[in-house]
Amino acid sequence: MELTQEINSDRPMIQSYDASGVTISGRLFAESFILMPRDTDPQIWAIEKFQDISTDVLDALFCTSWDALLLGTGSEHHLPGPDLLKLMARRNRTIDFMPSRSACATFNLLSMDHREVATAIILPLGH
Repeated sequence: MELTQEINSDRPMIQSYDASGVTISGRLFAESFILMPRDTDPQIWAIEKFQDISTDVLDALFCTSWDALLLGTGSEHHLPGPDLLKLMARRNRTIDFMPSRSACATFNLLSMDHREVATAIILPLGH
């Protein structure tokens, strides 16, 4: 079976991810980052571990424009606590929490489907 690479020129794509970091548009990110819809350049995100995510951090993400937000929780899967869940309910928005590797793969799938997807990835990914 012959496979062809689908090109999506108007959106950045995650080209690769491994223990050393995430490559986007030829640039390696070894620190946590945020990638918003239509942005060509990810922004460094000052989050080192899932426990650093506060209601203030999530509130800042809610102030940006996206249809789906994938939050990569690092090498392990973490779920939001009561304070974060209350904030999401108050804002009437949801966030998909998943391991960072899964968030990278899901970002590309949703982006190729022309969804306005954003992702916030906690690095490192681990082994």
